[in-house]
Amino acid sequence: MLSWADLVLIMDGKNYKLTLQLCPACNNKLVWLGAFKNQGNIEIDDPYGQDATRQLEIVNELVSSSDNMLNYIAS
Repeated sequence: MLSWADLVLIMDGKNYKLTLQLCPACNNKLVWLGAFKNQGNIEIDDPYGQDATRQLEIVNELVSSSDNMLNYIAS
């Protein structure tokens, strides 16, 4: 399923478990996007079902983590 991918970004433990169930050989391709956050837990909450304030916080975490990851790759 993901054999074509060089990298699979995951946000939380649910993503991790589900991805490994679908593609056990993909373990070495999994990267926690939250590992690129400036602080705190590496998990990033799923915004689905959250109130608007929390959704905005999660979007900001995603943007910050993505920017940090791109900077890491580019360096």
